Amino acid sequence: MHDFKEPNLRLETCCRWFELLGKDGHWLYSDVEICKIMGWTDYSMVLRYASIRGRL
Repeated sequence: MHDFKEPNLRLETCCRWFELLGKDGHWLYSDVEICKIMGWTDYSMVLRYASIRGRL
């Protein structure tokens, strides 16, 4: 991949975590858990990616 960089991988991973569903049909990771995993201290970053869920 010619233009692939580390931030692209972080973005893709984060988006996939927001889309993951558990066996019970609920989100596998909460927005707070993803915030901690990604190392974000500003909750606005979570809101940017959480919108792909269609609901919080």
